[in-house]
Amino acid sequence: MTEPTVVVLDEGDDLPETDILDVLRCVPDMSWIAICHDDIDWLSRVDESIRHGLTDRSPQLDKFTTGELTDILDARQRVGLEGGVISRGQLRTLADDAAEIARRGIFALRAAAELAEERGHSTIEDIDVADSFARARRQLREQALESLLFHHLVLYEIIRRKGRIRTAAVNDRMMRLQLLPTMAATRRRSRSENGERSSRNSLRTTSPIVMARDRGGSTGHAIRRSHRHLT
Repeated sequence: MTEPTVVVLDEGDDLPETDILDVLRCVPDMSWIAICHDDIDWLSRVDESIRHGLTDRSPQLDKFTTGELTDILDARQRVGLEGGVISRGQLRTLADDAAEIARRGIFALRAAAELAEERGHSTIEDIDVADSFARARRQLREQALESLLFHHLVLYEIIRRKGRIRTAAVNDRMMRLQLLPTMAATRRRSRSENGERSSRNSLRTTSPIVMARDRGGSTGHAIRRSHRHLT
């Protein structure tokens, strides 16, 4: 590198279990910022040699205001949707329901566009906006499940079926499934694409969890211009 650089490591909760931080500290003229959910837990898992080189500052990031999130959604729709298919007021409704969390708002925007297309609307109507929230929540849940390791999916399914359950009972069931002893090791290594696919296929045959995304087809006007900018 020829000039000082700052690297932002988003979704960095699992970085302490990798060698990325050790590699980055050897790069001259580079600083980095890790984004994580719990800074105390994160620091406790970082190697001591790396931790000593960190500054003692953990800035807290505020949530977006409704106005800021409306602007974010407006920028997304300008690229991802056909011109004039959604109003500023509808974007503000999406932003307000998202509780200042950008990901929720973006998923709701995409869901509203999907519903408008499926219903043959030439623009996104208020009913599409109103119905988008339930679909967006479902899609967010499905995406979160898809990102889990197989063992965590099994744990989720045990709790989903049983409702409230004691930790000891969960551990007992995991032991009977012969999954608990391998969870710690699995957490420390990268997932194999083939192994992950095989594990998910196995779970699908025994679990009612809906993993597939909604694939409703368009029945009328094209509302979306780019899927990439609505995710």
